[in-house]
Amino acid sequence: MQLLGALDSRAAGYAGDLSGEPGCRALIARHPSVDVILNNLGNFKLQDFFETPDSEWQRFFETNVMSGGHLSRAYAPAMVDRLWGRIVFVSSESAPNIPADMIHYGFTKTAQLAISRDLAKRLAGTGVTVSSVPPGP
Repeated sequence: MQLLGALDSRAAGYAGDLSGEPGCRALIARHPSVDVILNNLGNFKLQDFFETPDSEWQRFFETNVMSGGHLSRAYAPAMVDRLWGRIVFVSSESAPNIPADMIHYGFTKTAQLAISRDLAKRLAGTGVTVSSVPPGP
């Protein structure tokens, strides 16, 4: 994950576990204001649909989807107040074309696209843009 400060031209990084709300809160406490969020946290694993336990589905959802959700909810209101901000979700080509051996992964990337698309609509006209980049392998 990378945080950028556009107003003062400083970049700051953060190393921590953002796969759950406690880790996201720790990041927010350390960096209470940002101008750009690059939601690039994610994990993947080849695994058959019928052999993927619920715990893996939940782990993937918390990491791949909710990490960006937590950070966007925390930082976007101040971005709106400043009339400027950027939120970028790094999705995957697996969102629109889910691989048969990674359904649990593809569903999280589809959910991520839904958040980015609808958050962009929600923040339209505020000076904050929300976008998604779906790279391939």
